[in-house]
Amino acid sequence: MRKCGSANAVARQFQVTDMTGLNWLNGDTCPEGWAVFRAQQWWPEEFDLDGGRDA
Repeated sequence: MRKCGSANAVARQFQVTDMTGLNWLNGDTCPEGWAVFRAQQWWPEEFDLDGGRDA
């Protein structure tokens, strides 16, 4: 939601249905596989285990 803003924007970003985007945002289902891989490529800072802080 922070990156896309709405279920429709999530759907467009990941090329899935609006319902899938809504389900992801509601926590009914979660993205996996290729969708997580793509998100990691687009927003690597969101996947830093230390939140981007220096060790």
